[in-house]
Amino acid sequence: MDNNRRICQAPSSTETEHNRSSVKPNPMVAPLDIFAVQGRGQTKWLGCAQTLAKALELALKHGQGTYFVFSVETGHKNFYEVTEGGTINRVVS
Repeated sequence: MDNNRRICQAPSSTETEHNRSSVKPNPMVAPLDIFAVQGRGQTKWLGCAQTLAKALELALKHGQGTYFVFSVETGHKNFYEVTEGGTINRVVS
């Protein structure tokens, strides 16, 4: 992730995934942000990725839990569960 630090920065406290989606993507910015879902609806930004496969690898590295991958380009987010055994399942609502 150190190599991406120059082009992948956490959103500021005033910048949310909602208002990021209204901004045209910068080709230097990774198109996917990865968040861990914590208690009481809190989220923690984990990083960014160029592909869904890399985003899910990052979630897997953080272990068991619920995550979502947010597309800067489309504004959509998809939820995933990482199990204790290291399986990643998409959560469909």
